[in-house]
Amino acid sequence: MQKLWSRQVPQLLGTYLAVGFGVLQFVEFMTSRYDFSGVWVDRYLLLWLGLIPAVALLIYYRGVPPSSNSRLGGWKRWLTGLNVGLVVLSACLIAGADAAPVTETVAVIDDAGNSSERVIPASSSVQRIAIFDFSNRLDDSDQDWWGTAYALLLTDDLRQRPEIITTSTISLNTYYDRFSAEQFSDINLATQRRIAERASTDYFVRVDFKVGAEGHEADGALYRTRDGKPVQTLQGASADIYGVVDQLNAQILNYLPLVDELNDLSTDLPVAALLTDKVEALEDYIKGTIAFRKNAGELDAPVSYFRKSLRSDPNCAVCAYALGDKLYGQGKKDSSILLLRLAVRLADVLPEREQYGYKSILFNVQGDYTNLYRLMESFRKVYPYEYYPYQALEYHYEVTYGLDSAIYLMQTAAELSNREQALIRLYRLHRYEASLIKVVPKNVLVSRNYPAKSIYTLKTDDYEKVYELVDELGDYDPELEELYRCYLPIQMIAEGIREEEELKKLEECEDKFTQMGPLMAQLGEMVKAVLTDKHDEAAAIVDEILLNKQSPDQALLFARAYRWTGRYDSAITVLEKELKSQVNHPEILLEYATTLHLQGKSVEAQQALSRALMVWENADENFRSKRIALELAEQIGLEVS
Repeated sequence: MQKLWSRQVPQLLGTYLAVGFGVLQFVEFMTSRYDFSGVWVDRYLLLWLGLIPAVALLIYYRGVPPSSNSRLGGWKRWLTGLNVGLVVLSACLIAGADAAPVTETVAVIDDAGNSSERVIPASSSVQRIAIFDFSNRLDDSDQDWWGTAYALLLTDDLRQRPEIITTSTISLNTYYDRFSAEQFSDINLATQRRIAERASTDYFVRVDFKVGAEGHEADGALYRTRDGKPVQTLQGASADIYGVVDQLNAQILNYLPLVDELNDLSTDLPVAALLTDKVEALEDYIKGTIAFRKNAGELDAPVSYFRKSLRSDPNCAVCAYALGDKLYGQGKKDSSILLLRLAVRLADVLPEREQYGYKSILFNVQGDYTNLYRLMESFRKVYPYEYYPYQALEYHYEVTYGLDSAIYLMQTAAELSNREQALIRLYRLHRYEASLIKVVPKNVLVSRNYPAKSIYTLKTDDYEKVYELVDELGDYDPELEELYRCYLPIQMIAEGIREEEELKKLEECEDKFTQMGPLMAQLGEMVKAVLTDKHDEAAAIVDEILLNKQSPDQALLFARAYRWTGRYDSAITVLEKELKSQVNHPEILLEYATTLHLQGKSVEAQQALSRALMVWENADENFRSKRIALELAEQIGLEVS
């Protein structure tokens, strides 16, 4: 040990390891920065650590005269040479993995029904960035809205590249309460990193800004989420916010490994063209957005802000969209549709990814679900790493194809997009409880997800399991269990399931229905009449409900009540009205075909049923509606391939 210390073996070997670790960090940076194969890190690591015996030997015998015995002196050279040779050979034998593809080609059907092929970024090319509110350097709260404006403008600017997925400050603010932070408030770097991790992003942006007489300034960095290290300095100065955002955008793009093959599919519009170039409109839009996010139940303030923003800039697509969306929330559907149509026209000049959002909301408000789902399928194919289209399609898949298809869809979403949100949806589909229980308490999961899980269960041949779900709900929330147990008979009749034993529960729940409002009391009386075979009475209640236009969402329930009464024409009227907006809704088509068959209109029934079966071509085996449809097809002589 004295010899080792006197010959400085530990000291110099420590220096070798320290320098080697620094070089390792540099190699990792270069492979990440220029998208080199990770095999170079593995090869260097093997060389660095594998040469420790040879380095230690050289240090120990450094300066020692050669031995007089040539045979004894030669072993050092042979051992050193053998060590170096074996390590170099081993490093060369480490096979580099085939370079991951940077793009993929997918077949896409657009909302007009036209088929084409599109080049999209492969998963290895996707860069995910969380963009937090910029922090105000000045002690002036009246200027805080600029921080959200900066973040949203930068979000839209970066999204012009298809391989960049941004998580906006609006989405990030939904995590603040989990970290005991107030929405749209300044949070420290450590908390931002934790939120960025929860949002499954690769990087996050943290920037300070200052607005003064000479213009705008911004100073911050792009941070790597996995270790919280700044990887790119962000600085900007300009007469207005738009110039600063464009500078920051260019600096981020200069750092990220972009895909040249996607250049033709990207746009490079100045940020002023993406939202609004009028500062007054920008201010009112941002303040309206913040007001809505802080109190979604109060729409007057956001509507007032969005009206002013659209007045300041009549060409602002997002202002028209925001106002139309909030007016729909106030029940002003006609005004909402006019504004949403305006927003879609104004959005024609925006990047394609943004246009999907505008069109989807318009289709949804108009009730044009056929085009909505076709649009969302296109969105999912072209931008498979965005969560929104999966969310929009989930219930459609469950209704159209069955539970297993919806599960597969959300498993794909968990793999490619927002893992946490997809896992929550999968829990509703009877999956991934063990994963979610670590994040959300069991009682919250059961209470929050019972409505969706009960619907899914009732659509299977094993629908009796819905009683197990109600019992489970009672273990955590007895009051909520009583409410849903009362509603279950109505829910079952709406799905075409008649269980006579539910009659007693309806009678016990009369007071509860009365407390819930006149409409619910009427629905309870209607279902009670159905279960006691008083069909004329049930139809009379439906007449009253429809006359008062109280519940347009119960079309199937009302059509079945009319059919059971023998009032086929009334049932057809209800169904045809729904089919105008939901052309290929298979459940409605099945009820339509059933009623037509009872009217003796076999040809029309076959046509309607064939459309439903086309939609259900790949439906799950235990999907009740498809089984019923196949039984009806056999009755009316419809051949099914």
